[in-house]
Amino acid sequence: MSTLPDFTGPGFFAGEAPDGLTTVAGTPTSAQVRVYWRDPADPQAPDVLVASTQSAADGTWQIAGLNPALRYVVRAQKSQFDDVTVVGAMPSRSDVIAYVDQLVPHEDEFGNVDGLAGYVLLDSGLRPFTCEVIQPLPYGLSARVEGRKLLIEGVSSDIGLWEGVVRVTASNGALVDVPVQVRVQVPWTPARLAVPAKIWLDDDSPIAVDDTDGCSQWGDKSGQDNHFVQSSAGHRPVIVSGELHSRRVVRFDGTRSFMQAASEKAKLLMSGAAAGWVFAVVRKRSKDTVAGDRPVFWIPRGSSMASRFALAYSGGSTMNRPYIGGRRLDSDGFGSASLALAPDSVTDWKLLFGQIDYAQRRADIEVDFEHATAQNLWSGGGVTSSSPSYYPPSIGAFSGASVTAADVDMACIFFGDGVLDPADRLRLEGWSAHRYGLVDKLPADHPYKESAP
Repeated sequence: MSTLPDFTGPGFFAGEAPDGLTTVAGTPTSAQVRVYWRDPADPQAPDVLVASTQSAADGTWQIAGLNPALRYVVRAQKSQFDDVTVVGAMPSRSDVIAYVDQLVPHEDEFGNVDGLAGYVLLDSGLRPFTCEVIQPLPYGLSARVEGRKLLIEGVSSDIGLWEGVVRVTASNGALVDVPVQVRVQVPWTPARLAVPAKIWLDDDSPIAVDDTDGCSQWGDKSGQDNHFVQSSAGHRPVIVSGELHSRRVVRFDGTRSFMQAASEKAKLLMSGAAAGWVFAVVRKRSKDTVAGDRPVFWIPRGSSMASRFALAYSGGSTMNRPYIGGRRLDSDGFGSASLALAPDSVTDWKLLFGQIDYAQRRADIEVDFEHATAQNLWSGGGVTSSSPSYYPPSIGAFSGASVTAADVDMACIFFGDGVLDPADRLRLEGWSAHRYGLVDKLPADHPYKESAP
């Protein structure tokens, strides 16, 4: 055998959670770990034992003080189990910390990549690590180390491209300054829906108000000019300032007040349509004691006041029950999905979502994340009748030859044709909940429970 080399130095091997030793079944286990040197000039010579250790019960282990320029044989052995052997392994260095030199952006299952969360991977250096920010990150962001990940976390409204520096120190004193680049983008708004809404009314919409706070126009922000108007002073809803999370709402009295879409083209919103959806933040102001409809949003069919697409409370023999319903063809009967509310919650603010997929003969209603579905509606699937609506779309009432009004406060209402993308629906829910102080309604696993999109 040739002369033995110097085995000492700043190199190490480690099995770190969650990648420590396991049994064949994948269960973490304690085992003997030995490091050998094999003479490359004499492969037949016996391996030389350099160091050994016993892994912990969770399978983690570490052997340090090795010459990082040499290659070793690493063998793990446990009674009753076959050896696990790695040949030609080179140690990582403990005197330096290597890292992947860019921020790896966090991308969630909904495709949000805003640079507001991510990590830098630390490839070498002895754990555990500590860190400190020495060149500031945007306000609201922070750094911490978890295992071998330098994590950049938080939410910031400081829009722009930022370059910070985080100093990482290993347990043996080795340190490195890691540059971190973070891009903070514009917060999401409904203007960024993948398929734009056809109607967008909210507390920031332009409005026209008379001297008694009656609302004669609620302006559409969708860009489609589907403004809702009421020319008759006796039928105008009123503006109530600061009513919900310091934001204004539009109040409909349940007897006379309603608003209609101003343009003739609005009568075509659900003509020849395969699907449509509506989302609203609404409060019913009282419990009904007799059956009857309390419409939130309504588009009639082409031949009469009967509904082609409607989101409303109550209906038929029930009371205080939100539903989404309508007809595919003008000749079809009415089909709907509805959801019963707890009696003590009827007059609470609600996040209402309704969707009708005429092609699939299906209607879905969701109220504060409780869901109901109706299927096999009408005699066949397809698009709606091509006829324009008999009356203009309206909010707060069925409004035509007669008026069936709703006693509701509205903070916002959105309408779109087609089926709303699930990721956009979650964003719209998160945006609304944070805007109107209704975050408690979001379930714990909602992606925007902690912060707005």
